[in-house]
Amino acid sequence: MTTGYAPIARFGVGFWSVFTLAETAYVETASFEPYRGDPNGAAEARGTAFDVSLDELKEYTSSPPVTRPCGTKVRLKLRDDIAIDETFTSARAQILCSDVPVTLRLDEERVTVPIAVPDVPLEALLGSRHRALEEHGIKLFEWRNSFDNTELSLLLAYRMENGRPTFLLNPTSSLMNAIGHLHHSRTTVCGFSAPIRERHICFDLRRVGIYFANRLMPQGISYSLDRNQLVESASSEEFSGEVTRLIHDGYRAFLDETNGLDLAAVAALRQQAAMHGGNVFDVYTGNELQIARERFPDLMPFKFYPLSGEGPLHVRADELHALKGKVFFMQQRPSAKVPDGRFISLENEGEAGLSFIKDMLAGLSGAVEPIHVMEADRSASMLFDADPESSVLYVPAPQFGHLCLQMVQLERVDVHQPGKVLAEVRGRWTGTLYLRDFQSPKGKPYVFLGRHRVLINRSSVLATHFQDLAGSGRRVRLADLVADLLEDEQGYTPPSVADLFPEH
Repeated sequence: MTTGYAPIARFGVGFWSVFTLAETAYVETASFEPYRGDPNGAAEARGTAFDVSLDELKEYTSSPPVTRPCGTKVRLKLRDDIAIDETFTSARAQILCSDVPVTLRLDEERVTVPIAVPDVPLEALLGSRHRALEEHGIKLFEWRNSFDNTELSLLLAYRMENGRPTFLLNPTSSLMNAIGHLHHSRTTVCGFSAPIRERHICFDLRRVGIYFANRLMPQGISYSLDRNQLVESASSEEFSGEVTRLIHDGYRAFLDETNGLDLAAVAALRQQAAMHGGNVFDVYTGNELQIARERFPDLMPFKFYPLSGEGPLHVRADELHALKGKVFFMQQRPSAKVPDGRFISLENEGEAGLSFIKDMLAGLSGAVEPIHVMEADRSASMLFDADPESSVLYVPAPQFGHLCLQMVQLERVDVHQPGKVLAEVRGRWTGTLYLRDFQSPKGKPYVFLGRHRVLINRSSVLATHFQDLAGSGRRVRLADLVADLLEDEQGYTPPSVADLFPEH
């Protein structure tokens, strides 16, 4: 036994678990202590045998003697509803590696569990799509390393274009369309499955790669009752942090090997990996900016487009303080009703949305302070959340009436703490409430920024009511009221909010 090992097991729990599969367990065991230095005696040791069943309770005061090699053998009589081949497959999925030699065998199929974390097999990333590598010129980057109590192996898919790495299959789609669905990495504790909550990874790894990670020591680790998650603790947080660090170390090695370390390449890869649903920006980002600045500023560049028309400006997360001026971006997708009853909407992501914002802000090009534009992405949300006075600006636009642009003052961005919010709620509506100063052309004291954020005008009666509810801990009531605000936005004002708009 390793010195200092602290198992998470409790006496009897492991044996009790056999009855999730079996109706009876037959046990033979012989102690090795009396036969130290006597291999011949150990091969024919004196032991005992007994059986255990949930259907028949017994008192075990004695057990019949048996002659057997030192060690223990447990033979299970499976329940009638258990399929042995599925049990075999499930066992393979549960055990990634093991310090103790483990061999799984079903008929002629024999699987030896590796001692350490194995390299990620190609099948884990591509499934049966092996020929996609040749068809699309896809390359693979393999990497492995360890840090403190965690060892990790990583596999990334990429292509090379003009001497630079890319996660694109073509100009409009990412590699995910060639390599298949989202990939679920495997994390284990002492080799046994232990799903963790991934946090603060600088790019959308699941769309372009996969990893295996194992924590070597189980101190402080506890499972949820269904064993589908680890209970959050200092040890599980440490495990998650070590996994993230190793992923970023491997990613830097990938960038170095493929000539992709410059900020423009890193920013492009991050954007490419987030395509097809990964660019989730309409949520509160909390302390993500602080984490990026402290742990991986080189992997989290911010991309600004000066309104003056110069090319994009890439800035590291730890160099934002050197940038001055206002930043505008459009994260609320505008829509308008046309005469035939249909709705038209404006694309707010990518180059189309960016060009539209520039056109709308053209009149500010002569402003005294620098004006920058950003694409609708999570990095913009991080800036919005780090500016305690971030707000919105409405600009007139043909067909759409007014466009709602988010606005950040770079001098106010504080990377050391999350921006101030009124509350985070879950219920009929789930998201974050902000108190801000703004003027809506419709006179409404609120504005939704996507699905999970809403700004409340801090000088409104609505804000006072929401502050009272938040102060008394009535989060469910807050969620219900925000859901009613969504109804009001669609033109159907519920009685619950009708009296909260005396200004309107």
